[in-house]
Amino acid sequence: MVIVPKTWVPGIPRGFGDTKISGQWLDSIDAALSNYANTVTVDSPRARFHVTLEFRLNPKSKAYGGQHAQDGTDLDNLVKMTIDGLCATRTRGLKILPNDRLIYKISAEKELVETDEEMGAFVTLETL
Repeated sequence: MVIVPKTWVPGIPRGFGDTKISGQWLDSIDAALSNYANTVTVDSPRARFHVTLEFRLNPKSKAYGGQHAQDGTDLDNLVKMTIDGLCATRTRGLKILPNDRLIYKISAEKELVETDEEMGAFVTLETL
């Protein structure tokens, strides 16, 4: 069952780092996916979910401060930050899922784009 259909989250995908900067990516997730907040209640101890993340990065963006000029931000860091935005974390999160331990499968990729306007990520969440 699809919980969040493939949805575009515009913005500058971020991994961990400065709280203000990473918070901007979490704000983008909140804005794009807020309709799905608190939609999953887990009654079964066997509940399992699959997250698909398709990131679009402009490694030459001034927003990255020249730190990722060739390959873009590390994919594993982008995944962790974005999943935290979907779950109930200590500091924030949409609470689409009550806990990231319920994620049993992650599919992720990054594609390099030429402009900041093309940056963001497609997010899909479904049950296994």
